[in-house]
Amino acid sequence: SGGHLRYSIDGEYTYDGDLPADIGETGRTLLLSALQKRPVWDQELVPELEKERCDRYFVYQNYDSSTTTYKGRKRRRVFMGSLIADDSWHTLATIAMETYGIYTAVAFVESNRTQTGIPRKSRFVEGTLDHKLLVESNLFGPETEVLIEHFSHEEKVEGMGLIREHMQRDRILKLWKKAGMTPDDVGILTDADETVSRDFLRAVQSCDFPQFDAETENCDTPKVAVASMVFEGSPECMTVTRKWMHPDIILGKCIEGIGDDSFKLTDDERHR
Repeated sequence: SGGHLRYSIDGEYTYDGDLPADIGETGRTLLLSALQKRPVWDQELVPELEKERCDRYFVYQNYDSSTTTYKGRKRRRVFMGSLIADDSWHTLATIAMETYGIYTAVAFVESNRTQTGIPRKSRFVEGTLDHKLLVESNLFGPETEVLIEHFSHEEKVEGMGLIREHMQRDRILKLWKKAGMTPDDVGILTDADETVSRDFLRAVQSCDFPQFDAETENCDTPKVAVASMVFEGSPECMTVTRKWMHPDIILGKCIEGIGDDSFKLTDDERHR
């Protein structure tokens, strides 16, 4: 059952509030773990560890692969953005724990209609328990700002494909700008059931990715697509034939409204 709960570790309360009633015992366990007040355990940058980390990753550029390196830089700021709807607290809590304390800001957009235009009840409305847990509880870290925008477009949508989705993702970029993203920062565009690993996130912050160098990146092909594993229900149920190339990562310099005017899009380009 849900209701009010006071959860403590070694006699210190780390969560004192309500939980949803319909998330089951596993959901309660995951969400309570995610809601614990705790320090960011890998906050300190250790050059030796960063060098080892960077040696584990490589990127493709112009069809050539190259291993990333560590050159003693300070960590980049990373912003996350996702659409959100009826995603389970199991998934949201798991992603929040994996990324805890890394993102500078997390931006969500919730629509009052599905991608096919069917009306749905907004879930993360201010004043609801879901909103409190997602936005107001430091779920993603003690200093991570969480923003949410409610999207409504009742006019007829022109064009083919996921036009409604593209319109919503455009709002994410505006939320990133509102949260203070600069050309030197990095944005991760994802879905609420996707995540990159914590180790790779730290690599994005510290390693020498040519696509994330604001001084040299020309933004012709700026997006970095992450090669991902796919599972259904549990990490023990990995798919063997399905491949996935998301989330997507991009330098702030190459984002409309954050980079310079050369990246300003027409409405057709923006919603394509």
